[in-house]
Amino acid sequence: MKIKSVILLLTSLLLYTGCAEEVLPKPKAMLRLEYPNSEYGVINTQHFQFKKNLLSEFEQKNNNAHILDYPRMKGSLFITYKKVNNDIDKLLMDAQKLSIEHSSKADGILPHPFVNEEDKVYGMYFEV
Repeated sequence: MKIKSVILLLTSLLLYTGCAEEVLPKPKAMLRLEYPNSEYGVINTQHFQFKKNLLSEFEQKNNNAHILDYPRMKGSLFITYKKVNNDIDKLLMDAQKLSIEHSSKADGILPHPFVNEEDKVYGMYFEV
């Protein structure tokens, strides 16, 4: 009877340890994104000019508001021009307020101020 108990115990132990799933780490992978080669065209507005990707569509709402739309990526850049008259702090706060209003639609919004004192160029862009 003692031998049967030992054999049963060893068999149970062997089955228990032999059937355990081996933990394997996930292989390293990278997100594969393919984009066509970039080609640019020049956009001239009353207040500024810049190069835009030819796959994007530029729409001028009025003299100060513009939309740069990327239909294939389902994304848009909203560009607003405001003249700075010693009120840069107010303008930056307005930009931050607008981003806070949109935070319910985004996972995270990181503000990045842009200041070029030499050319007197100021701005704020937000990484969503």
